[in-house]
Amino acid sequence: MIKKTIKYIDIDGNQAQEDVYFHLYKSELMTLVSEGYVDKADKLQKTVNQLVSENRNNDDPAFYAVLREYTTMIKEIVNLGYGKRIVDEDGKSHFVKNDKIRWYFVGSDVYNALIDELTYDGDAAAMFIQGMFPADLINEVKKEQGSVRPIQS
Repeated sequence: MIKKTIKYIDIDGNQAQEDVYFHLYKSELMTLVSEGYVDKADKLQKTVNQLVSENRNNDDPAFYAVLREYTTMIKEIVNLGYGKRIVDEDGKSHFVKNDKIRWYFVGSDVYNALIDELTYDGDAAAMFIQGMFPADLINEVKKEQGSVRPIQS
């Protein structure tokens, strides 16, 4: 799970900030992998890097097409991971995702600020998406890669 503080300009033109939460369950990650998101993300990132190195910009149709596809992918992953942290009457925390919660978020200034940040900063997008993965899954990957510091859940 990742908690992200988003700074944005609200509907009245005031500077504001809000904490939002994202998490991808293992079943959701398996769906993303089976639908080819990992390969697609890798190819898009390489293409964007190449276009940037060639000094292409939004006026270039090739750059625009890749950026549009990349933005769509980011939105899909953000939408899948977004939810609300709820504490029940017993003091137990829950992470709730549903269409109503998602609908309000997607229509917000917070969402637009986040998508803008993630679209134009590939490193921020990679860190953000990794932060949505379950800690035990990240620890498994780090262990396989020889990393010594596991993520705390």
